[in-house]
Amino acid sequence: MPRPFAATVVALTLLLAPATAQAAWMRAESRHYIVYGEGDAATVRDKAERLEKLNLLQRSLAGTADTPSALKLRVYLLGSAERVRATMPFPGAFVSGYYGATVRGPYAVTTATDDKLAHFPAQLVLFHELTHHFMSQVSTAAYPVWYSEGVADFVGTATIDGNVVTLGSPVDNRYFSLRGRRGEDWIAIEKLLTAHDYAAVGDRLDLLYAEGWLLTHYLTLGGTRQGQLAAYLTAINAGQSYKQAAKVFGDLGQLNHELKVYAGRNKLPVKVITFKPIDPGSIAVSPVSPAQTALMTADIRIDAGVPAADADRFAAGVRKIAATFPDDPWALRIKVEADWLAGERDDRAAALARWAVLAPHDLVMLHQRALLVMDALVADKVTAPARWDAVRGDLLAALRLAPNDPAILKSYHDSYAMQGIEPTPGAQNGLFRALDLVPQDAEVRYALAAGFERRGLFKDALAVISPAAYEVDEGKAGARDDDEAAKARARFRMARQPLHETARAMLTRLEKEAGTPAGG
Repeated sequence: MPRPFAATVVALTLLLAPATAQAAWMRAESRHYIVYGEGDAATVRDKAERLEKLNLLQRSLAGTADTPSALKLRVYLLGSAERVRATMPFPGAFVSGYYGATVRGPYAVTTATDDKLAHFPAQLVLFHELTHHFMSQVSTAAYPVWYSEGVADFVGTATIDGNVVTLGSPVDNRYFSLRGRRGEDWIAIEKLLTAHDYAAVGDRLDLLYAEGWLLTHYLTLGGTRQGQLAAYLTAINAGQSYKQAAKVFGDLGQLNHELKVYAGRNKLPVKVITFKPIDPGSIAVSPVSPAQTALMTADIRIDAGVPAADADRFAAGVRKIAATFPDDPWALRIKVEADWLAGERDDRAAALARWAVLAPHDLVMLHQRALLVMDALVADKVTAPARWDAVRGDLLAALRLAPNDPAILKSYHDSYAMQGIEPTPGAQNGLFRALDLVPQDAEVRYALAAGFERRGLFKDALAVISPAAYEVDEGKAGARDDDEAAKARARFRMARQPLHETARAMLTRLEKEAGTPAGG
């Protein structure tokens, strides 16, 4: 599910105009990204170049080497914040961009240019979200929310002018909101440093973001606490609780005082970094097909998640558009995926048969065909090993062609549970690889942790589930009791999302089993 979550459930309709009314889309593919945007080739290429330069900056700050992306992050640049919100399962009033990752791969959705109704510049939103993505790729630690959001804003304001990067420019909505909040209207540093999730600060999310950005800025560019931030993050990566790691800052009351003073400064320092000539590498630009253009919003919505209650309506809308492209593999793909979310089998089988004729070696087609067979076996209560071995053979054949496809890796693992038997070590290793590819996918994380728990590997299970346990729990937000929370989670449930305990509930239970708290 994408970040951020919205607090109110709304009824969604498929907001897609006919293909003839759509603006032309271009696709730019670089070393780490695939960028989709409306406009001319030069504009979309420039966006991809800027993202590659951002990646260089992120790697320089983190001290990590460049490696080819097994899964390139897809970036969708839409014409307005309203259109961004139309792609979300539960749109928030002021959302102008979000990031997420599923077994389909990582993605980010934002506006192409500044939206006058949005609170933040388009580039800041995009750089902020891509910093979250980068952090998830280079570390398995569950960082405190203050740092996760603070560093995303800190890097998000970076300006890139040729080979010169400027860091530390103020986030106006954060910086100026703090100017009048140096008294009681302030999250105490000790509370900020030990907050595992957004709910820990109550309804003052604005202060969490603002103080998180300010503290990151102060520890990075303030000039008086060099090395402390790195020591703090190293301690967390080594498994220390947040409270233990915070000891590197010494007297937290003093740090709290220093940060309030820093918030009152009229001007904050910036850092200018001059790189050697930055080569963004090869960038291939091509037009997007009419079918993909017409189904672009539907494609993004499948990434972001379709509410279970809306799956039938969503699929019906996709079928109507896909029918205008009966022989286009892309249209058939989106149609089949939408039908899968809605649990429709007959129409899905017909579309798969046509897709197989048009693109017999399409990996997504092969995977979706296996899913259709698996659904049929479950519906017919077939447990015969030969039948399941046959479909797993098809999945293994696809994996030989695409060993880094997290969707196929997860389906291979899930086939054992669908048959009613324990996954093999090979399937478990495949699921671990899927998590390595998309560490943000909560369902992959939960399934892997559950597998470790079944084998009595409680510490491994704890390590896997901890990051997901500190995400926002929509069921808990505003709920008066567990029964109300369960009903809320049902309302927020996505199509094809299994019903199971929350990651937080699993963490609490595993801590009792292992006798060791995962954080503090």
